[in-house]
Amino acid sequence: MSSEEDSTLSVVKQQPQEQIKYQIIRQIGQGAEGPVYLVDVTERKQKLVLKSTSKYLSSQEIDRFINFNHKNVIQIQSFGFNQQKQIYFMSYANGGDLNHFMVERQLSQKYLKIDEILNIFEQICRGVHYLHSKQVVHGDLSPQNILLHFENRIPIVKVSDYITNSNHQQFYSAPEVLRGEQPTVQSDIWSLGIILFQMNKFRLPFMSTPKGNDVKQQLEGLPFCFQKIISNCLTQNQQHRISLINIIRALERRVMAPHIKELQSFCSSSVMSNTNIDFELDIEL
Repeated sequence: MSSEEDSTLSVVKQQPQEQIKYQIIRQIGQGAEGPVYLVDVTERKQKLVLKSTSKYLSSQEIDRFINFNHKNVIQIQSFGFNQQKQIYFMSYANGGDLNHFMVERQLSQKYLKIDEILNIFEQICRGVHYLHSKQVVHGDLSPQNILLHFENRIPIVKVSDYITNSNHQQFYSAPEVLRGEQPTVQSDIWSLGIILFQMNKFRLPFMSTPKGNDVKQQLEGLPFCFQKIISNCLTQNQQHRISLINIIRALERRVMAPHIKELQSFCSSSVMSNTNIDFELDIEL
């Protein structure tokens, strides 16, 4: 499609159906399902993102996704068909994706600070937790589908690409998914562990053994709390992985505070050093 081209979309959200006219501004990416466009929707006076999906969604599924509402989950605006393909509008995030953000920081030799990692990772976890609360397994978590929207230079995370539940980024896939099993809540936890590792190291963990037993050695030098969370995310047995709610509890109680001494002191306590996955965090700091 030309960037100068006007197109119409038959939207299935409203009854009766309506035609929405949009103009393609530019292509802003290439997803697994096809090109990703920034478009101008004239009637709404909005700039939105237009994507396609190979998965056919029923009207009930469409209503469900459109009604999702969380600040850390990208908002789906409308679904429809164009040239026999199901497509959808979603909100535009002006900061690109987390992968692009990390590449830029790496090129400028500016590693992410602990408080930056905490802020972004907590928001990712909250977005994924919301999806899980709606019985949606993401199935393809990676920095490429974690978007950033900046307001007054403050990054707001928007988890995206949760509609298809298909796996395209195998480097972030849990062992059971690579074996051909369906993604689960626990396999999303594995992906979060890989992402947290990458945010610290600007690289993926190298798993030279089938069981990934050498991952812990690669965590040396990271704050102890990061080591505990990552290692408990990257547990081979998915039933033994840390729960997402326990990660969030640790973050929201400021277990990992920006003050390094407070961080190290608390992380060395019996609360975080407990190797049981369902450790309790219900204490006041």
